[in-house]
Amino acid sequence: PGTNRIAYNYLPSGNYTLEVRACKYGSYTPVQQWFLQILPPWYKSSWAYACYALLLTTIALLIFSLIKKRREEILIESKLRFFINISHEIRSPMTLIISPLEKLLKGNHDAGTLKTLEGMQRNARRIFGLINQLLDIRKIDKGQMKLKFSETDLVGFIEELFDVFEYQVTQRNIRFTFEHHAEKLLVWIDRNNFDKVLMNVLSNAFKYTSDDGEIAIFLTSGIDAGNWGALHDYAEIRIIDTGTGIDEDKIGKIFDRFYQAHNELTFGAMGSGIGLNLSHTLVELHQGTITASNRKDVKGSCFTIRLPLGKDHIKKENLAKNEPNSRLIWQQGLPVRPSKTKKKSVKRKTDYKLLIVDDEEEIRDFMRLELEESYKIMTAANGNEAWQITLSQLPDLIISDIMMPEMDGFTFVKKLKVNSNVSHIPVILLSSKAEHEDRLQGLGKGADAYLSKPFNIDELLVMIENLISSRRMLKGKFSGAQDQQDKVKSVDFKSSDELLMERIMTILNNHIANPDLNVEMLASQAGLSRVQLHRKLKEMTGIPASDFIRNIRLKQAAKLLNDKKMNITQVAYAVGFANQTHFSTAFKKFFGISPTEYIAQIE
Repeated sequence: PGTNRIAYNYLPSGNYTLEVRACKYGSYTPVQQWFLQILPPWYKSSWAYACYALLLTTIALLIFSLIKKRREEILIESKLRFFINISHEIRSPMTLIISPLEKLLKGNHDAGTLKTLEGMQRNARRIFGLINQLLDIRKIDKGQMKLKFSETDLVGFIEELFDVFEYQVTQRNIRFTFEHHAEKLLVWIDRNNFDKVLMNVLSNAFKYTSDDGEIAIFLTSGIDAGNWGALHDYAEIRIIDTGTGIDEDKIGKIFDRFYQAHNELTFGAMGSGIGLNLSHTLVELHQGTITASNRKDVKGSCFTIRLPLGKDHIKKENLAKNEPNSRLIWQQGLPVRPSKTKKKSVKRKTDYKLLIVDDEEEIRDFMRLELEESYKIMTAANGNEAWQITLSQLPDLIISDIMMPEMDGFTFVKKLKVNSNVSHIPVILLSSKAEHEDRLQGLGKGADAYLSKPFNIDELLVMIENLISSRRMLKGKFSGAQDQQDKVKSVDFKSSDELLMERIMTILNNHIANPDLNVEMLASQAGLSRVQLHRKLKEMTGIPASDFIRNIRLKQAAKLLNDKKMNITQVAYAVGFANQTHFSTAFKKFFGISPTEYIAQIE
């Protein structure tokens, strides 16, 4: 009574029927009806739900696209990783192909045989070039490709390519021309890597151009008024051909990795699908552009490369300090005429011992055949076997592979260089792992040189000769062999270190059979503190005092075993080992063989 207001708060959205009647003194009026509609908030409206559906669909498509792209990346990565692993495996058999071929080409052959050998060499180098391209792509993906720019005359740079394609031009009667308006056009490029760009594009042009066709290179420069970036002033290289051309719907894909275009000349796909992708990536690293199109006048394709002029776009750390001396064009897998150098004269047989370590028997046999005319050759199939031979035979030089079972080359070199008995032996690492990081790792372990497969046998021979010669001169210098002063009477004077070493050796000889002889006892007898003794012996011998005592005992044990007057147990006690098992273990670790095997070798 007295209230004429009705409030319904927080009603959900929807359609409602409101029924109202009045009551007075127990009497009711007829019911009145009102139809009401409560509108939903904006985020629950039909338009909102439509937007939600559109947004969810877009998100789903994006997720699907990302998953698809990720799968493609994983697939490409798997392909690349597979190819990289295969490329390392290929390097060893390629060594057994290229090195003998180079040796055969230096001989005298009739025209037909020489032509066959040259063809074999070209194709072998082509395979090797493809391997290098795979490794380059891997470096780019990992961000390890560091370009070094130097000012280069593009006119002369391109003219050098004509000798490389001379064989194909002659054999297939292709008209190959180069037109340029300026006598010289200076551009800042990484010569070794930009070389690969032109090689791949030209190789692609020769691949898709039939015999009696035409390939032309045009070099110009210009200004792009609409571009205020690095390419405002540019140099342009256009490579056109009269080949099969490119399908219009495939032009955008030819620079994709592993994409292979159809070739009408062979009725199928050709190539590996990595050359143009590598070229595209390298041009972008030069801050340039590379595009492909079909010719309008005749059937064929046109590749256009633009490079910025000047060096303002290049970071200072990417400028080369020195000009490269040479460019290994043949590594790109393109035909190169073999050099007609005369066969190197065979060196006389020497008494130097070489140890060849490789898990592939064919590599060992090939290197034995090439080196046994000059050196005494020993072989091992893995690092463990090589370690035993090194300790027992003491070779003058070791040539070792890296990837081997049981013990790899890196571990073998590290173990070799920390052993004072054999650390002086020079080591050449010879491996299919040609990356810069692998070379640094090998040299960091103590290797004296590093060669990648396939290698040139003449280069290996010179390297061996230089290393042995340098070690021989070093040995002569420290032994006094180079100081021939027999006619001059020298003053007998001993330094404090020599006197200390004599005192230490006297103590060791007097107490070598005493099991209690240790660093503390030796320091007390020599009149030094333990720390002083350790420091002095480390300076003079390069090893700790405890190792020095043990080595002296083991060397004395070897002398006693050579005399054959005592058995192993007696020798162990004679040099201060209270436990024969401990003696045998230390002896094998130092000499690589057990005392029993040592005695058997003497017999």
